[in-house]
Amino acid sequence: MIQGSRVLENKLKYDKKGMYPIASLENPYNYATSMFSNSTKFSIEWIPSIDACVNSQIMNWATILFDTLAIAIYEYR
Repeated sequence: MIQGSRVLENKLKYDKKGMYPIASLENPYNYATSMFSNSTKFSIEWIPSIDACVNSQIMNWATILFDTLAIAIYEYR
């Protein structure tokens, strides 16, 4: 989930509050994390929620995207 976490476990940079940069996450985790946060950082405590979100345990992305697409097509006509 975190890029290079196996190789660089102790070298990942975080700030004084223990927040890591969202850019250190792999796709699609970085996109899901961006929706949780208004900043460019995340807490390591968010990982279970981020993982659940990405694996459609919290949100059904296919349904959300399909419904949004269907509405856009319907409104376009």
